Amino acid sequence: MKRPISKMTVYFQFIINSSTIFAGWLAVGLIVSHVGNYSRSTVLIALGVVVLPRLLKELQALVMFHKQEKHLGFCFSEEMEKLDIHQKKYQSEEWFIRIEFGRVIAIRKDYIKFFGNIVMQNPWYRPSSLSGQQPSRLDVEMMDGTKMILRYDRNVRDFGKWLGATWDDNT
Repeated sequence: MKRPISKMTVYFQFIINSSTIFAGWLAVGLIVSHVGNYSRSTVLIALGVVVLPRLLKELQALVMFHKQEKHLGFCFSEEMEKLDIHQKKYQSEEWFIRIEFGRVIAIRKDYIKFFGNIVMQNPWYRPSSLSGQQPSRLDVEMMDGTKMILRYDRNVRDFGKWLGATWDDNT
């Protein structure tokens, strides 16, 4: 029998995402410094500039997860057990959950205060083409003032539709 998802699922995914990002870029840096005429410290500093923002983005998702629990006064694990939610990709009237490599989103609808600034972009940019527009950015503000920006993510469309956003579906 499958157990409901829990905080540990979210923490574990955070650790996997962060360590994979760090290890991958570290390996690339060491290979580049070994093959090229670059010192290891120069390559690692350059990679730190690339990796650090990505790791901070992962950490921001985890912090927002805890702020949501505190603001709404619930325990994620207990809520998932009560609702019997087992999937890492789940959507209902109340919850939007995506726990996957590279992204952790677990938001209850009553935590969202405002969403807007939907930016559309054609994924195969052709100035003459007006069809095939995809949402490429969605700004969301939470009840406690926390802001989340989804960009160029396959979840932008699903999350926007869950919130009630509309756009041309001729894709």
